[in-house]
Amino acid sequence: MKTIDEIMAEKLTCDVFTISEFLEMLDMEELYDINAYGYYHDGEQVTDNKVWLNREDIVENGQKYPYIVWHTG
Repeated sequence: MKTIDEIMAEKLTCDVFTISEFLEMLDMEELYDINAYGYYHDGEQVTDNKVWLNREDIVENGQKYPYIVWHTG
């Protein structure tokens, strides 16, 4: 499984977060889905599973995916 640094080295045009980091930002109301979107990353590649700013959904998907890639407009 790739680390965040390895994923960022792929020069993706997004930010990469662990599930716990993303949940912290969500709890602190630092995330907005206006002009932003994200997908789960399985540790090897970005998936087609879209991230919804819903804590329960993120926790559930976090059991399968270690990272979120978040694109801001």
